[in-house]
Amino acid sequence: MKIAYLLESTGLCGGVKVVFNQAAALKVRGHRVIVFAKQPYPDWLQKNVPFREVSGATGFGLQELEPYQIIVATSPMHLLQAYQTLKAARAENRLVHFIQGYEGDCQEAELFMNHVICAYTLPVPKITISADLSARLLTHYPQGIFECCGQGLERELFHPPAEFMPGDAVVAPDWVFIVGPFEISIKRISVALEAFRIAANRRPELKLIRISTVDTRERELPIAGAIHEYHVNLPPERVAELFRSHNGILLSPSSPGEGFGLPALEAMACGLPVVLTDIPSYRSFGAPGTPRDYALFVPVDDAPAMAAALLEVVGSRAIRKVLINRGLAVAETYSYGKVAEKMEAFFQCVKKD
Repeated sequence: MKIAYLLESTGLCGGVKVVFNQAAALKVRGHRVIVFAKQPYPDWLQKNVPFREVSGATGFGLQELEPYQIIVATSPMHLLQAYQTLKAARAENRLVHFIQGYEGDCQEAELFMNHVICAYTLPVPKITISADLSARLLTHYPQGIFECCGQGLERELFHPPAEFMPGDAVVAPDWVFIVGPFEISIKRISVALEAFRIAANRRPELKLIRISTVDTRERELPIAGAIHEYHVNLPPERVAELFRSHNGILLSPSSPGEGFGLPALEAMACGLPVVLTDIPSYRSFGAPGTPRDYALFVPVDDAPAMAAALLEVVGSRAIRKVLINRGLAVAETYSYGKVAEKMEAFFQCVKKD
């Protein structure tokens, strides 16, 4: 098949990374795949993915779209534009809406919610990264059909150290990772920063590592009390190296609007115990019917509870061993090869309709 992804930005973030990884996996399966974007090829990406930068003024026109059988729009605005372009030309290309999170869950989307609603009500096949996200979207758009292709993991990057042994969990961790942009409302980074400050008052040896795409440390420092390392725009391989080279724990305080929460899975794959909020996407990391013992779960927006869970992990060798071993087992089930298989089957069905 000839498949084109439509992408706005190529800046370093999980959603962009997923698109390029899907395209690379589909290419491995023999499909002709390209990513169109309004910015240059990402300098942080190690993979060689067919790519073309398009003009921000003209956007994704018929000249770009027509050669491809499947057009994958990755945002509501791209979907609306591509839909009108193809409809006006009476083109036979099939348009697909790829969804990694519902924009309506983000405060930042309030100004363009009318466009979001229009996009989601178009008669266009929709595919998501999680069954939980599909179920939530159905509550907003009960007439829609939201298939799930699952999420992938760059296992060539995110894996435990070569010399890793389960006994490593014996040593109490002294580093705390918090990953994500401070200003994105669903990430709730301020909650994790406060949890770190509370825990560090009890355990002064704890040190904080922040990883973000935007440098907002001046706003974060008063909340956390101390930030020992602050990394901005780290490429994925460097994030993985940091996870592996520090004896740490990851805190992820996202709200229920989180589409998946990839940094948490990546940390688990590197052998880190994790403390997560009790939200559907994090609860669905494991296979249905399996124990949810790969993380300690805490209520949303409850910094004291997150701090208590962090101290519980630091203080218990037994808990660390369970979290690390189960986290590795869960992460092992994720691959972009599996995602590409599901995407391929979905696209084949779309072509036949």
